Amino acid sequence: MRGVIAAAVITLAIICGSIMYTNSMVKISEELLEINDAVGEKIAVDDYDGAAVEIERLGEYIRNKRVFLSATGNHLRLDDIEMNVTELAGYNQEHEKSSAIAHQNQLSVQIEHLPRDYMVTLENIL
Repeated sequence: MRGVIAAAVITLAIICGSIMYTNSMVKISEELLEINDAVGEKIAVDDYDGAAVEIERLGEYIRNKRVFLSATGNHLRLDDIEMNVTELAGYNQEHEKSSAIAHQNQLSVQIEHLPRDYMVTLENIL
């Protein structure tokens, strides 16, 4: 009987922890998307200096959340996001609007997929 109770407590702890982690991951993703959207808006109107500020803010936010994002997830996905932020900064600095917008859109897709990659689901476990 004690074994059943212990297993139930452990299962409950895992489920509660997963829900809390997923909620935090969704909040981080939403914040990253908000910053990335601001980058896109600035680039669209040729405000490259304003976009540079937002890109730096995006990179800083990712660096601040790196430990949390690396805790259980796909490190390659996070590395790809960081690489795209760096490339976006370079295209923005050179005022290459179409390439900058393409990378900004690619970042949006990658950021949108972050919560799905980190959620504890049967698909991600298997």
